[in-house]
Amino acid sequence: MARVHIVPALGAVRLADLSPAAVQGWVDGMRGRVSARTASYARTVLRIALQDATMLGMVAANPVDRTRGPKQEPRKVAAFTLAECEALFDRAEGSRMEPLLRFAAYSGMRRGEVLGLRWTDVDMQAGAVSVRQSRVALAGKTTVHAPKTEAGMRTITVPGAAMDALRARWAQQAADRLKAGAAWRDEGWVFATAAGGPLDPNHASRDFRRLRDAAGLPKEPFHALRHTAVSVQFATHVSPEVVSKRIGHKRTALTMDVYGHMLPQADQEAAGKVDAFLRRHGRA
Repeated sequence: MARVHIVPALGAVRLADLSPAAVQGWVDGMRGRVSARTASYARTVLRIALQDATMLGMVAANPVDRTRGPKQEPRKVAAFTLAECEALFDRAEGSRMEPLLRFAAYSGMRRGEVLGLRWTDVDMQAGAVSVRQSRVALAGKTTVHAPKTEAGMRTITVPGAAMDALRARWAQQAADRLKAGAAWRDEGWVFATAAGGPLDPNHASRDFRRLRDAAGLPKEPFHALRHTAVSVQFATHVSPEVVSKRIGHKRTALTMDVYGHMLPQADQEAAGKVDAFLRRHGRA
């Protein structure tokens, strides 16, 4: 964010001369060039940096605090239907991708969280997994880091179908280990290469897209599998508060901003419950 968005626009401005007006002009100038989400993130990075400058006495006040962030429209995400998921799984049948795709679609975990999963994070007996790290691709390299928020660090009970996918993966990996012999890398990754090494997130997405297109599915990204899991939870009347905790959102409001459009039936049910209440009390 600093290299691409902040330094080219503000890097030559002396710290003492960095006014709220200059910052606001920079924020407004990003409109149309980048998404509101990216502009908001860049503004946050600058604000955090200047908080440190304020603490160190380099500036009297943080100029970002007196600016408005870019207006962000609520994100609307798309999920696969269960029938589409089955078509995807059929295409992946017998491959190393099949248990990975099934687990992602049933667990609701992010791609990086799925690829960052180690066997020590899995409790087969309890049917639970602990999200402790995420594997991401950055500047052509893969790296592992802890979840961004405390809410992201969580232990969740996953559906039996997700645990079945892990059991299938365990069997696959046992066969991989035997085949690799001395070349096996015993690093403990659940979803790994044929030699036991970490799976590249970009490669996982590439293979997903190949299978998605072969199955004739809508051109949604890997992340749509997570959205599918959320849509199923809502369809089975799991409360937004519980869903939010399970998927690692910091606030239920964020979950509703992203997934609220998946709840039209909840709106209808709410109206029906109000009508029933009024009828019971002779108001309708």
